[in-house]
Amino acid sequence: MYLLLLGLQAASGASLPGPFCLPQVEASLAGVQLGMSGDSVVRRLGRPPHRRAASGEDDGGTFPIQVLVYRDLEVEVGRGHVVQRITTTSPRVHSPAGVHVGQTIAEVAARLAAPDTVIDLIRVSWAPPLCEDGPLDVAVGVAEVRYEWGPVSGPFDPTRPPPMSRQLVRLVLEAYGP
Repeated sequence: MYLLLLGLQAASGASLPGPFCLPQVEASLAGVQLGMSGDSVVRRLGRPPHRRAASGEDDGGTFPIQVLVYRDLEVEVGRGHVVQRITTTSPRVHSPAGVHVGQTIAEVAARLAAPDTVIDLIRVSWAPPLCEDGPLDVAVGVAEVRYEWGPVSGPFDPTRPPPMSRQLVRLVLEAYGP
């Protein structure tokens, strides 16, 4: 198993910082935030070129979802007419920290200032815990920001281990539960 330990200072004898958490501001893309009303999304991004109906299911049962499809972004509006999922596969959409599709694992980690994060390079995604400070109730694990990696790509570079060349192919922000 390949593991990348970013910024660990154990070899120098320095104490390690506390566990990494992702600032809640990163739970937004293109100005759209988890928990935002569907009407607010349309006010911010304009009328979507396409809409489609879907459904979701959780402990509360089955519920309708309206998917707002924009050029570079899909926004799912569910229970309570609020945003429950935001997805992009476009390099044109950036997170508040500047993370976007096409960046390598190392570039994403640097943008997020993830000094003591352990990323399992074998897995296809990484979902660091969200910090507690912010409007989302993360204590019960109701939201996540997930970075999904593609296969190794590009020319062989002997100075960079192959897993480091994996690029971000999809960014998913999701809120769970009613």
